[in-house]
Amino acid sequence: MPATLYALTTSHPALAARAMLEHKGIEHRVVQLVPGMHPLMLRALRFRGGTVPAVIVDGRRIQRTLAISRALDAMQPDPPLFPRDADARRRVEEAERWGDEVLQGVPRRIFRYMASRSYEVRRWLAVDAGNIPAGALIARPSLQAKTFARTSGADAATVRADLVALRGHLAEVERLRDEGVIGGAERNAADFQIASSLRSVAKFGDLEPYVGDHPAVRWAATVVPPLPGPVPHALPREWLAPLEAL
Repeated sequence: MPATLYALTTSHPALAARAMLEHKGIEHRVVQLVPGMHPLMLRALRFRGGTVPAVIVDGRRIQRTLAISRALDAMQPDPPLFPRDADARRRVEEAERWGDEVLQGVPRRIFRYMASRSYEVRRWLAVDAGNIPAGALIARPSLQAKTFARTSGADAATVRADLVALRGHLAEVERLRDEGVIGGAERNAADFQIASSLRSVAKFGDLEPYVGDHPAVRWAATVVPPLPGPVPHALPREWLAPLEAL
């Protein structure tokens, strides 16, 4: 039976999960959920949490990219998502965890903050990315977007700190590439985890002029396909000053 991946069109973790399924050659279908309604829809499908990616495979319900990568490797060992060598596997797992715990949250917080402040961003999500009927009208209230921003800690101070930290995150990706942990001939779980987040960063109209030509972002484009974009401009110009060095 084919696997089913529940996703959002704009979700970079869901993009990583889809790339892993394709890497494995596992037959699957993708069901795009309605942004904002997806927590309720997932719980109706008997998932424990309300986040994507969510996968049903071999009768199992699995959420979060770290759990999905390990479940897929256990289910179908070849081609692997983790190296056979114990030390190499440890380094890939550490990089994957950094991608999940540190990098993955950056574009999520930026987007949710922007959506909570900008009708144009909410409209883009509903109409251009989500193709939701009457999306332009549904996007007008900001309460739901503000709730999602609050639950992910996406306030002004945090987002400004994320923008300052972005240069260091890109440098860390380059370090991992230089050391051969990611970016090798054989893709691994950390490749998909990290590249999907960089593709998300590059979709922001505010950020693309600064990061679009960065070597790490160019590498990410060879690993996973693009996400919908560009996201309309919504960040204050002075917040982007730390990116000038890029």
